[in-house]
Amino acid sequence: MKNRRAVLFSVAVLLIVCLCIFPIPLRVHREMDAHRYSPDSAAPQPCTISMDGIRTIYLFREDQFDGTFVISDMPETIENGARLGTFLGNKSAGPMWYYTDDGILSLGYIAAPADFSWFYIYLNDDGFSGEVIAPASMSYEAMHALLEEHNYIVPSGPVL
Repeated sequence: MKNRRAVLFSVAVLLIVCLCIFPIPLRVHREMDAHRYSPDSAAPQPCTISMDGIRTIYLFREDQFDGTFVISDMPETIENGARLGTFLGNKSAGPMWYYTDDGILSLGYIAAPADFSWFYIYLNDDGFSGEVIAPASMSYEAMHALLEEHNYIVPSGPVL
């Protein structure tokens, strides 16, 4: 009986150590209508965002996403084998780094909850500016109220 408890305890400790060290990968596939707000345009432009990749869940650090993340009216997000790599979680916006055959393209920042029910993208790098808000049914004001309500840290203020 004592040996059995010792073995069960050892297995439990080993399992906890493995969960602390090794991440949990989850496949993510999502498509959503969105609006792109640009300083050049008075009205928001409709677009679509789609993502397909792996969300890696870590116990003691921010989750990561690696895969395709396409914004339909931005060909840069799909050209030259573009692949988004970003940190997600802990109520902060992660950088939007696109790894391409030509190098790294930085577009700005992305914020999203763990279930990817909405996306806020702040474009402010490599000549891009504006914001992308998804789902399209969410207004600009509602998104910014949501970001403030949940204390999301976005590196820069709104464009508009």
